[in-house]
Amino acid sequence: MSDGVIEALEEWFMEDPSLEMSFQEFAAKHAHEFDDSEEHKLKHMDLYKDFCAMFESKLEDFITSKGFSIEQFMEAAKAAEAQGGHDAVNYILATADFDVFLQIMREAKPAA
Repeated sequence: MSDGVIEALEEWFMEDPSLEMSFQEFAAKHAHEFDDSEEHKLKHMDLYKDFCAMFESKLEDFITSKGFSIEQFMEAAKAAEAQGGHDAVNYILATADFDVFLQIMREAKPAA
């Protein structure tokens, strides 16, 4: 059963346009707060926390909508990581990484 939750997550990441659309909408709404400087403003951390909360909510909703528990997902993710990782788990980890978030937001910023 644990393989099923990971496979479902991979499908969700690759095939659900609403997930990417929610990321794009968030970036479009907040990208103006970011620039190319190395300085990290408090506002950046606040936006990162908001983004993570949005993503975690969507992740939890998806997992439970497929009939899995969060505990099953955590067990499956740990098992996948122990076996060298899995794309779906890597996507989740990257999505929750602050540096990746900063890069995405900077890239989403419209050219001046």
